[in-house]
Amino acid sequence: MMEERVEDSEFTYWTGDDGILRLRFVPGTDLNLEVVKRCVGIGLEIFRERPQPLLVHFDEIRGLSREARSFGSTAEPGMPSPTAVGIVVRSPIARVVGAMFIALMKKQPYPARVFPSEETAAAWLKTVERNSEKD
Repeated sequence: MMEERVEDSEFTYWTGDDGILRLRFVPGTDLNLEVVKRCVGIGLEIFRERPQPLLVHFDEIRGLSREARSFGSTAEPGMPSPTAVGIVVRSPIARVVGAMFIALMKKQPYPARVFPSEETAAAWLKTVERNSEKD
């Protein structure tokens, strides 16, 4: 699979050769409502075209606003979504944000977990993808 990129001033989406969509935020990004709306909007376009696993790098963000958390927890039924989400967290603030994100996603129809490295997250996402293909 060819790598595709969607770049924004605050984040970048790209699909690697392994078929996993990745999302990385610019170091120091504050995840406020405006940034999250743009990020989710682009994600919806991508998942509408092709549902796929998503690996999110939360390791260099500065914070997540209350408004952004509320927006992120209001997904509507039938909306395009990833098949699974792996969140990479390496710093204490990223662990907190990752845990909040996982708590918000409990209502979502796909599995989500936090990992200490991209390698472990990608391996889990590949396993989830293989298992879902068997069903």
